[in-house]
Amino acid sequence: MIGPTPLLDLFRRGDLARDVRLLAAQGTLAPRAHEQLSILILLLNDPDREIRAVAGQTLDRIPEETLKGFLARSDVSADVREFLADRNVIPAEMPLVEVDDPLIDTDLEDPDLAAADTVEGGREAVDQRIAKMSFPQRLKAAVKGTREMRAILVRDPNKMISAGVLSSPKLTENEVESFARMANVSEDVLRIIGSNRAWMKNYGVVVGLTSLLGVLRHRRAGHVRLDAALTIGPMAIVGALLGSVAVLRVSGRLQLTAFAIVMLLAAVFMLRPQGDRVPTSGRRRPLPLLAALGLGVGFLTGFLGVGGGFLYVPALALLLSCPSFHPPA
Repeated sequence: MIGPTPLLDLFRRGDLARDVRLLAAQGTLAPRAHEQLSILILLLNDPDREIRAVAGQTLDRIPEETLKGFLARSDVSADVREFLADRNVIPAEMPLVEVDDPLIDTDLEDPDLAAADTVEGGREAVDQRIAKMSFPQRLKAAVKGTREMRAILVRDPNKMISAGVLSSPKLTENEVESFARMANVSEDVLRIIGSNRAWMKNYGVVVGLTSLLGVLRHRRAGHVRLDAALTIGPMAIVGALLGSVAVLRVSGRLQLTAFAIVMLLAAVFMLRPQGDRVPTSGRRRPLPLLAALGLGVGFLTGFLGVGGGFLYVPALALLLSCPSFHPPA
């Protein structure tokens, strides 16, 4: 099933640089078969005469049997079917098996791209190599480069480069999951990931994307307190380790009883009227107090074997008078 195609969508919108369009007309971008063929068909109507001619020559070089095999797929768009029908290309009996390969690859494997995974101490670092690349070179690296290159180029400020990364046939769901957790990718990248049904079936992608969007929203509103997070976080890790050791020394019945008591206390504190207490969002809390809170909540999460969200929210909101939107942030 053909999913969203970020690179093809950009070509459909137009306003791309001439060198990029010429690169695609030559077939050197070589994304998946359906993207490559659709882009070449679009470029046949390009306002630039040379680009139209090069796109036509590239299409003519695709073997007819390859086109017939591609056309036998059930997910080929109506526009492509109509175009090939006008050229008297009829579907083959069996569809192409290599659906992620380009129909024609006029560009041989680039040794600079292949060598990026084996960078040694005496060689240029991948990020330094990318910094010296021209735009067409970066675009080609986004589509055909290595995992390391994609991890860097997905953060490129040019949306064409990031779209190339997300259109790469080499892209894996593990990479998409890591992209969804990056705080320094553009909103366009997050939007493309969120619109891909196949990727959104991955639980890790959904969780990472949801968490990141929440963080970005709170950061824009000024709710994020990095000093508190950097203090509570490490202490919570220490507390969780201590709690996981302590729970080995008690019975399961005692653990369940402690869990029920903590849940009940958390509910009572959250339902209790706040009276005249006014949350103070601008005041900085003492670091020792934050550290003690992180250690205590971390110990409980490790001891009870649960997440600490239901404890941090009442603890920060009631004990430290934080506004209710600060704990989630």
